[in-house]
Amino acid sequence: MEFATFAYLAGNVPACVIFAVPGILEWVLPALIYKGARNRKTRKVNPMIEQHYDAINQLNEQGYGFI
Repeated sequence: MEFATFAYLAGNVPACVIFAVPGILEWVLPALIYKGARNRKTRKVNPMIEQHYDAINQLNEQGYGFI
């Protein structure tokens, strides 16, 4: 993006476009990759979290039975 900015300031619009496209991709692609990785990890971890919630709920019900 730095080269694209300098090319634009120098009045070289074709070079600006050539340098801007990879710069924009370098901003967008990491965000998309992160979002995909986060979604995969969430789908993997959520069942384990639900199992723990169920275990905690069962313990709470057992504790409530002692009252």
